Amino acid sequence: NSGNRGGVIEVPMPGTTQADFLQLAPFIYPITPLPEVTWDNAEVLLVEGRKWDMPIAQAHAARFICSNTHELNIEPGSSLFAWKWLRLADAAGEQ
Repeated sequence: NSGNRGGVIEVPMPGTTQADFLQLAPFIYPITPLPEVTWDNAEVLLVEGRKWDMPIAQAHAARFICSNTHELNIEPGSSLFAWKWLRLADAAGEQ
């Protein structure tokens, strides 16, 4: 529910955790220096950026992935499994 509770405005973001939003927020607001994109937050930037129509967040993740493809592997179940990242990046580009 959105509302005003003790001066705090709540904005409904169904399906998005507070932790995910807190990872996403620094990439959509003008913060200098820009936070670092890592393999730990790139997925949140792609998924939440697509969900909330925030192409800037997706672009940060895409640049990171393109610059670090040498770290990807072909081991299913690995956090750096190339197919996982290709599917996430492809889905993010379907707007």
